[in-house]
Amino acid sequence: MINYWRSGKKFPRNFEFGINPVLPIKISPMKPIFVFAIVFALFSCKTAKQAALPEKPADTTKSIGVVSHEQKKTGCVSVIVVEPTADNPEKMVLIPSELPAEFDKDGQRIAFRYLPSRRPTPDGCLGIPAQVTEIEKLR
Repeated sequence: MINYWRSGKKFPRNFEFGINPVLPIKISPMKPIFVFAIVFALFSCKTAKQAALPEKPADTTKSIGVVSHEQKKTGCVSVIVVEPTADNPEKMVLIPSELPAEFDKDGQRIAFRYLPSRRPTPDGCLGIPAQVTEIEKLR
């Protein structure tokens, strides 16, 4: 405003304080405060980087199950039927990502450790996809 006044130009007749003389837009006295608050909120809100979570320690006990080809008709190569335990009283069916040929025999009892996998369930398979490790033959 001062520069406009110092330039020697007269204020227009419809001049009001709060109206920009260059652009005929009425500027509310609260508008700069709102703009500052929005800009402050956008740049001050930073999410903290999440530290990588340590992997869970491996279970000290191995699960016991039986290799089965019962779902071979539907397109699933082999599954492992886990025997019920005190921790898990229900029968569970695992779909191993890779099962070595020496253990891939129908009816073979094995002891193993497993981690549930995020991979999709293969077509024709019913069960939980899992990565099976530390496999041992039983009997």
